[in-house]
Amino acid sequence: MSIIRKVFGSRGNTEEPSARSIKGTTKPQYRLPFRIEFIDDGPEQLQNLLPINAVIIDKMQSPDGGEYYLAELQKPIPSQGRKITYLVVGGRLVGGGISPSMKGLPINIALVTNNELIKDEIMDFDKAEFAAIGSATAAHHKQA
Repeated sequence: MSIIRKVFGSRGNTEEPSARSIKGTTKPQYRLPFRIEFIDDGPEQLQNLLPINAVIIDKMQSPDGGEYYLAELQKPIPSQGRKITYLVVGGRLVGGGISPSMKGLPINIALVTNNELIKDEIMDFDKAEFAAIGSATAAHHKQA
């Protein structure tokens, strides 16, 4: 079992579907701007980039029952000689879901290391790498 599967997996929901489709389908996609304001456990490299702004663009189906959300970064994150443009995030605590009302929500953060994941309907743990535990706030809340 991968580290991502172990740390992701709480239940939550996102309530702002949009018509944006990066996967070439017509199913509703999510659009929730948010920012990562705090890294509790993760590399100093990520901490130095705070706040990290992103937009949730899709909810991934999951083979393990967890809720994973694909997010597009506002600015790429350099990581091991590559530029990361997408994240996968999920609520860290059961009942602590990704939503427009989130403020300081504990989340798990994974870097998408294979951009083929953005075309997939089902979360593939081999295409992302767990990076950090942090907290996220919906963009409409004022920055602390």
